Amino acid sequence: WGGHWIASKPKKDAPFLPRRRRAMESRGYPSYPSLQSNGNLVRQAHAIDVRTTGSKGTSEAEKSRRGQIVSGSAYCFASAGMVLMNKLVLSSYDFHAPNALLFYQTAVCLALVMISKVTGMVKTEPLSLKIVKVWFPVNLIFVGMLWSSFISLQLVGVAMVTVLKNLANIITICGDTLIYNRRYNVKVWLSLFLMVVSAVCGSLTDLTFTSKGYVYQLLNCCFTAFYSLHLRSVMDKVKTVTTNKSSLSEFSMVYYNNLLSLPLMFLLAWYFGEIPGALQESALGNPWFVCAATFSGVLGFGISFASLWFLSQTTATTYSLVGSLNKIPLAVLGILLFNTPTTISNLASIFVGLAAGVLFVRAKQTGVQK
Repeated sequence: WGGHWIASKPKKDAPFLPRRRRAMESRGYPSYPSLQSNGNLVRQAHAIDVRTTGSKGTSEAEKSRRGQIVSGSAYCFASAGMVLMNKLVLSSYDFHAPNALLFYQTAVCLALVMISKVTGMVKTEPLSLKIVKVWFPVNLIFVGMLWSSFISLQLVGVAMVTVLKNLANIITICGDTLIYNRRYNVKVWLSLFLMVVSAVCGSLTDLTFTSKGYVYQLLNCCFTAFYSLHLRSVMDKVKTVTTNKSSLSEFSMVYYNNLLSLPLMFLLAWYFGEIPGALQESALGNPWFVCAATFSGVLGFGISFASLWFLSQTTATTYSLVGSLNKIPLAVLGILLFNTPTTISNLASIFVGLAAGVLFVRAKQTGVQK
């Protein structure tokens, strides 16, 4: 209508044309000379709207893809980096107090949670004795899981640790079947069978095999599975004692786990005779050791941020799949960075186990039957 109205007005209204033309051009319409008819204006305006909408859609899609890539990279870096940093701290600086080191890392993580809470970066459930009573049993399992993982990582290579951790899936699936009456398809059980085969073959061909390290890793698999299974029932119970009658958030769980773990880890360090002897360790005089130990604690806290960020950008299926795929470069880096002696048969067993882990994630997402 604007083009037709302008074109049909008498010349006495010419002084008003520049102002109307500028107003129309500011909205993205063509200039006055091209507005010859009402039909032309509609077609040109429609073309502009399509171009504008299309560019906005492309921009949003590109922004979403960029967010997925950045958040996924942060999650992979934090999860793999924490394992590598812990291996570095435990095996490269001649430090003989792993329980005291675990206590220190937990304190660093708790301090970062408290700082984030005070500054308003995150929100956590306030400290409550009712929540502590409900959460403490699962926290005992959590401490056992961290403790056994720490000791096994000190004695076993990174690649074999990633393969042996798959055995926790077997215990979890059996618990799902017996306790929660879930049923899984053949692909799930096939992937679990491949995990067992790769773990057995990998242990038989492991040139750095230590029975103590493997016992601690198997114990870690049990703690990990028990934590996963017990957490489901605890999450239902804790809803009745939270302030808003809902489940604990990710950072609330990090807050309670680290807060309740500190006294337990102090007792572990005392029981194994690491306190006060840990303060006389020569490694404490090495600034690189102190930085590495602190940074591993920071990465432990960073995993919480990265996992929540990545989950907000993608689906749970993609999140689990990326976590499984991330074990492949982690295993390779573990062998190369720490000069782990290996053989072709051992490498084959490791990569079969890693492939079985990826297959397990894919099969589990499509093969659950209640």
